[in-house]
Amino acid sequence: MGYIDAASDPEMARDVLASLRFCPTSMSWEWWEDHRDDVDQDEDIERFLGLAGELCREKGVLLLELGLGSDAYLVGFFPVGMVEDLIEEGEFWVVRRGWQGRD
Repeated sequence: MGYIDAASDPEMARDVLASLRFCPTSMSWEWWEDHRDDVDQDEDIERFLGLAGELCREKGVLLLELGLGSDAYLVGFFPVGMVEDLIEEGEFWVVRRGWQGRD
């Protein structure tokens, strides 16, 4: 797991993500330049993590993001196959915005 401060810029967040276990080695980070918002940079980190998560999923890896209040994110990667195995065994809890359930 890695720690990303909410005030970090996407380039700093990219460095943290790239250093983590299971980070997709085939993932290019060049896509970010097309999505940067020079007007509202305060939302850049949230948008960056959301888009990175979508791209990682395409590479077979989930980007886990735990919000630590409004100050920071705890992030990590988890291979999709491992999640599917945990769900199959009934050992994985899914928690999403206001609800939780055991799959």
